[in-house]
Amino acid sequence: MGRRGRQTTFCIRSRKNWSPSLNGRRTGGRMADRADSRAVLLTGSEPLLRVERLRELRAIAGEEGLDLVEVAGPQVRATETLDTLRTLPFFSEKKVVIVRNAERIPKGEKETLAAGIADLPEHALLIFVDEPTDEEKALPKSDALYKALKKHGRVETLTLAKGEAQKEIAKRAKALGVEITSEALQAILEMTSEQVTEATSELEKCALFVGEGGTITPEVVSEVATPSREFRVFQLLDAICAGQTGQALATLQDLLVEGKKPEEAALRNVFPMLYRQLRLLFQARLVVERLSQEELSRCYPSRYSWAEVSSQWQRDKFLRLARGLTLEQIRAMFERLVQADAELKGALPALNGRETLERFVASLCALAQRTASSGAIR
Repeated sequence: MGRRGRQTTFCIRSRKNWSPSLNGRRTGGRMADRADSRAVLLTGSEPLLRVERLRELRAIAGEEGLDLVEVAGPQVRATETLDTLRTLPFFSEKKVVIVRNAERIPKGEKETLAAGIADLPEHALLIFVDEPTDEEKALPKSDALYKALKKHGRVETLTLAKGEAQKEIAKRAKALGVEITSEALQAILEMTSEQVTEATSELEKCALFVGEGGTITPEVVSEVATPSREFRVFQLLDAICAGQTGQALATLQDLLVEGKKPEEAALRNVFPMLYRQLRLLFQARLVVERLSQEELSRCYPSRYSWAEVSSQWQRDKFLRLARGLTLEQIRAMFERLVQADAELKGALPALNGRETLERFVASLCALAQRTASSGAIR
């Protein structure tokens, strides 16, 4: 009994000095700066930043491991989790429970957790980690658990501000003990669509290739780094707009390797990105035709808008492609995409999935070729 009393006193005193480091740049300033929060949600578009932030927070439980419990979202039991957090820590300042895959917590368990967050003791730290896959969505803001965390805890949206990716990768290259040319840095960012998580992975591969003290050049990046799926879909669009049917079909085959069935790979990995890129291409064509940014924002205020394209190199690429097409041709590409989508889903009659996709890509190339031959390029 005496031991528990002494430990309670220790926790109350030491809590005043406990303040996990908060990186405002990585969270974009969107989280409440409350260092004494007893519940935290780590979310955002960059998995690597989530991992690094989680590493900082879990260190609060110490190295003994007796004050740290980790559980996956689908297996979480809310009552048991809350009871664990109410027990006093053995050797650390905080009793820490980490719930991975917060987006997959069963509804009933989420409601119980949401109700219990407001009453967590001072020595408790409950960490939720959003880890959605391509097929899943992050914990929605309308969810009761998200609202409870926003009100009684802290939501950390881990992402980088526009234009920060280049500085971040340059800093990581220095930490790895290698030099990187500006052209190589740009190449890595382009082939990873400026996703810091993927860019860091490719940077580390290049660093291992050149060795400590070496220099990463564009040639090294070309030889070692692997392009992201989004970059390869853009390569597909690039070949389509150039009317290069052979190159477009070869790129399509590379993208279809990632799925068991061609139609599954296309519907999950290719069509959503191609839709986004065609939408941006259409807006880029409007820019070429002198539509003002204000008018463009009014016409396209939602996702996949031209205003969201922050990198100049991305804008330049879309503008280059847009100058070779008319609005009518891009609209026709949209129509073919909708038709192919319906064919793959069985809503329209079609041959097998691979044949449907190859015909689809070939038809887009034919559209681009007719545009070029008609002299409609401006």
